[in-house]
Amino acid sequence: MATRYGSAVVTTPGGCEIVITRVFEAPAPLVWEALTIPELLLRWWGPPWAPLVDAKVDLRVGGDWR
Repeated sequence: MATRYGSAVVTTPGGCEIVITRVFEAPAPLVWEALTIPELLLRWWGPPWAPLVDAKVDLRVGGDWR
């Protein structure tokens, strides 16, 4: 079971690339929504001492996720 703290595996395959792998015990569509809907990101992204205060998600080609 994955937990909020310490459940991510971080690797650096090379160059400027960082890969973060994390397992969620939830249906894939629910995880997708949690990562792509700004209102949901604000609820869970970041530790309690540094919460996310703004989120913008544009999944179109050339868009951004910040």
